[in-house]
Amino acid sequence: MGLSRHLVGAAALAIAAASTLVSAAASASQASTDSPSTAHVLSANGPVHIKPIPRVESPQGQAARRVVLGSHEDQLITATGLLATADESRSEASAAHIRTLEKRITADAIKSTCTGGEGVTTLAGARIGDRPIEANPAPNTTIPVDLGKAGTASVTLNKQVRGADGRLNVTGMAVTVPVSEGKSQTVDVASVACGGAGEDAGSIDQSADNGDLGDQNDGAVDGAQDGDAIEPADVSDVVRRDKVEEAAPAPVPAEVDLPVAG
Repeated sequence: MGLSRHLVGAAALAIAAASTLVSAAASASQASTDSPSTAHVLSANGPVHIKPIPRVESPQGQAARRVVLGSHEDQLITATGLLATADESRSEASAAHIRTLEKRITADAIKSTCTGGEGVTTLAGARIGDRPIEANPAPNTTIPVDLGKAGTASVTLNKQVRGADGRLNVTGMAVTVPVSEGKSQTVDVASVACGGAGEDAGSIDQSADNGDLGDQNDGAVDGAQDGDAIEPADVSDVVRRDKVEEAAPAPVPAEVDLPVAG
């Protein structure tokens, strides 16, 4: 009789443990559904506004892919071959022939990838002023750019920020330019997000300051000075709807060995 009671008790414990595991798996699945992977290639905020383009997300874990045919051109940034993809645990965004900050910042290609809560950014032929930038910058590598009277711009490469839910946000290149006191213009290239267990909430602390470029960037960006009136301009619609396809071959350059330096 005693043995029987022990067996019944052990079975009850096993059922309780199994129920806990099933509940945890269901919660994880629900979290994945509630926070799908996302990707977009270009966005900007400030006097010039660019809503995220092209943008995709993976609801219910479904794969999504968008390509902008041709080029995006406006007064802030030009780029070609805009590609964004996302599925249940992975997202990717890339662009080619990037030119911004009056061509002080250029790159043959920028690609960001997030897989299972881990991210990486790859650059090809990237330069800030006359300075070549390495192909795989450490997370949150920040480079100040002297704009003379206009102030100092900040360029963050492989920007990585992890949310409280474990989701990782990666931006291949994030530029912040002062335009007037207390105001700035931002532009982001190749931004992705995906879920996955990982670091604690907050920014990943692996930043590297590569120093001021100083005289390599003589002159100032034609931005607003203190007191200037600025009317926001939305240039997102420069990319026409008929130039966006849900699925098309990605018009990005093949990987080649380019001279890059740290």
